[in-house]
Amino acid sequence: MRRHAVWRPLAAIGLAVLAGPLPALVVAASLAASVAGALVVGRCRINRASRQVQIATGLYKDRLSSLQASSAELKAYGLEAWAVAEAAEAARGLDRATLQVSSGGGWIAAWQTLVMGAGVLGVLIVARGQPAALTALAVMAAVASMEAAVALTTRS
Repeated sequence: MRRHAVWRPLAAIGLAVLAGPLPALVVAASLAASVAGALVVGRCRINRASRQVQIATGLYKDRLSSLQASSAELKAYGLEAWAVAEAAEAARGLDRATLQVSSGGGWIAAWQTLVMGAGVLGVLIVARGQPAALTALAVMAAVASMEAAVALTTRS
């Protein structure tokens, strides 16, 4: 988690407080749900898949280096096509693992989009009696809280 990442959610909640305590509570709840969902998906899908990427990368590099080391023999015996097929098979394993990591990222994005939509709807419902400018500010805070959620769940 980034050190300055804590200020973003507080700023989003602070903006929502201007429209009242209920919109701020909705923004805080949607922020918490977004972070919790991202962490669950990350642990369930991405951590396992990233380990598979590391393993597949090692196997791919190992296969390529062994083929490179025997390139003269492969050419002498006319096995270049076989070597290309072997390298392609190792690359397919790496591609499958990378696709799983990307899929996990897609699930996180879908979850955060769903939570953001629910947060905006919740803010619109609870800020019904407020002036339009304060309601718009609270809606903006609900959307900004999703950016804050991303900052809370990344390490760089």
